[in-house]
Amino acid sequence: MDHLSPADKIRRKQRMKHLLAEIVENLKGYFDELQLKEFGQKSRFIVLNDIHAVHKVGSKGLQLVTANFNSELGSLTITIAIKSFDSPDEALRNKILTNRLSEKLKNTGVATPRVIFEYGTKLIYEGIQGKSFYDSEINPEVKLLLTGEALSKYHSAELKPMEKERYVFLLKKTFRDIIMPRERKEAFVDLARKSLSNILGYSSGTAGFGDFHQGNVLFSIEKDNSNKKRIQVWLIDPEYVEEEQSADRMEDIGTFFLHSAIESYNKCGNLYSLWKEIQPFIEGYERHLSTVGLSLNEIYRNYESAFAFHLGLNVLLEGLFLQKRANMDDETAFDRMATCIALANHCWKVGLK
Repeated sequence: MDHLSPADKIRRKQRMKHLLAEIVENLKGYFDELQLKEFGQKSRFIVLNDIHAVHKVGSKGLQLVTANFNSELGSLTITIAIKSFDSPDEALRNKILTNRLSEKLKNTGVATPRVIFEYGTKLIYEGIQGKSFYDSEINPEVKLLLTGEALSKYHSAELKPMEKERYVFLLKKTFRDIIMPRERKEAFVDLARKSLSNILGYSSGTAGFGDFHQGNVLFSIEKDNSNKKRIQVWLIDPEYVEEEQSADRMEDIGTFFLHSAIESYNKCGNLYSLWKEIQPFIEGYERHLSTVGLSLNEIYRNYESAFAFHLGLNVLLEGLFLQKRANMDDETAFDRMATCIALANHCWKVGLK
């Protein structure tokens, strides 16, 4: 919720207008590109008329902004996204990662943001359209299918061995820091190792998205060349996109369903409803794999076991995160921590039931 005073809102709008004025000044070529598309020619001058903040999307809050500008050819309204970082180095790193994501998804039909301007600790992205997975009113099963397909396109069909040490390290770190009785922890560690052993030896290695959750997937309704409406999927905020193919591809899927799993388990004490929710996602993931003659059953002996391992690891990491942030009087946080630990145990002992 926005708690800014009217004066602060005016100052923020003035800062944004100044920023966009710099974009106009420095990116005449970008606006020429827009005008060529709209009017068939370039203008001699451009004047920024107005800006309007829309809403934030993504895990770290990309601020969507509409900007209206005029030229002798006419007026145009565009949507751009602005994101602030802690330092210019971090902004540059995220520009590189955004370009890497864009290159990887080129010609796949999945849209990604394009950085059009750098301004100190800020990056300006070409208009990101649509609403997040949470907010989009598109049918839930359709969203899940399209999201699974988009992730499959990002992962690609190239098969590499997944890196065992990646998950050994994460398990060691988590069990070292999480608070629970020693005997229970020892039994838990043994359970985790057995679950990990079920997925070793697969050629399932891929470059992980790293933060593949529902806030980083957007859907917009657009028109194709024949003026028919279609759903456009966007992947945004690639702050943790990886280059090496060392992650197991089920890791990103486990991340995506993390909070759904916690809510399902907290409500029902099992994962039956979650498994039904996963099916359209897997169908979409398989749809892309099938174009190159592959399926998850060819990559894994049992992909459900792989998913159960990663879901368990993800919820345990979530429990550790809550533990580090929790106030000792925060009963809600401690209840959720307990749910995460119980759910990890369920994933590794029982599976997706």
